[in-house]
Parts: sequence; structure tokens; C-alpha cells
Amino acid sequence: MKKLLILLLLSTSFSVIAEEDIDFTLSDFCHKQPGVQERDGRWFFPNEAEGITATSICVYKDAYGQYKAKANLKNGRFHGYSIGWHENGQKEFEGTFINGELDGETISWNANGQI
Repeated sequence: MKKLLILLLLSTSFSVIAEEDIDFTLSDFCHKQPGVQERDGRWFFPNEAEGITATSICVYKDAYGQYKAKANLKNGRFHGYSIGWHENGQKEFEGTFINGELDGETISWNANGQI
């Protein structure tokens, strides 16, 4: 149940982010930037068969450079340590992924900083 809740949280943070929340000019790469495609839970650049391997940094718009999420992608899947923040700067979640699957415990916080 906890993994399902965390995956839902990550889906909300990573997959259903309204593009108007994010300023794509403040990082080199955000997996939600225009032109990046999600195919079967993997992230690709257009016309590419290999999934993206990069660090994704998404930044809130109008929040003075406040990160929304930072995650590593390997072959288009989340891989390694991932962290997200509320717009007020409080941590929202942190956890580790291996080939897109949650590995171990994930911690999540509300906007007031409580677990």
C-alpha cells in the first residue's frame, strides 16, 4: 500500500505536472519539458529509440529558482536517488529507484515539513 501511495505521489509530481508550473529556462533538462515524450512509462527525445539517460531538474516558475524535482533517468526510466520539493521549499518526497521501480523505503512530507 505504501509503495502504491508513493508511486501515486511520484506520478503526480513527475507525470501530471502542469507545464505552466515549471520554468524550463532554469535547468538544462527537465523530463517534462516540451518535446520530451513519455512512452509506456519511459522518457524519450523525439524520434529516438533509446530512452533518455540524464539528470532531470524541474524548477518551479515564479519561485526564485526553487526546485520542484530532481531525478536521474537511465534508459528512460527513473534510476537512483530522487527528491521533490513543495513550492515553499519543504521536501515533498525522497526515494531510490532501480530501472523505474521503487527500491526500499520512500519518505514523504506535507507542505509544513511533517512526515
